[in-house]
Amino acid sequence: MDQGEAAVWAAGLGIAGTLAGALGGAFVQARAGRKQVHDQETVDVRHRLREERRLAFAAVLDRCDEVTSALGPIILARVQPEWRDEGDHRGLWAPANEALSALQRAVTSVKITGPDEMMEHAAAVHDTLLAKANAMRAPGLNFAERTSAYAAASGELDVATQRFVDAARRVLAAPHW
Repeated sequence: MDQGEAAVWAAGLGIAGTLAGALGGAFVQARAGRKQVHDQETVDVRHRLREERRLAFAAVLDRCDEVTSALGPIILARVQPEWRDEGDHRGLWAPANEALSALQRAVTSVKITGPDEMMEHAAAVHDTLLAKANAMRAPGLNFAERTSAYAAASGELDVATQRFVDAARRVLAAPHW
């Protein structure tokens, strides 16, 4: 092979190498770009889920406050000397029942957004708050029995609520990547 042919071959191989490098670089860059887009989508979805969870957890606590507020007039009515268990108290109980239903919907939102641990804590808060309400609703209990059941349920609610809040802080603080 003479010098001219070697120069042509060298130039041809150089051009081929340049093309291969350019195409390989473009392939690697496209792949890195797709991975970056995927990673950003993952971060966005996780951020959105965290925000949905935060709102669902806060809704449970807000609905608890509403139920507790709705129980206030019932407690006041129950301690009055003219109270009769056999009376029609549906109107008195309507706000508490609506608040309990709203709390159940908030618990369902936690069940949807997860994680399972939070659903269990939210259900415990609902159940203990329902027991607290039922202490005032249960017919046939005397004042001392009713007060004792209400106080016990209130203590259980405090514990359940604190567990819910503690678990919510762990879930919302930890990055689940």
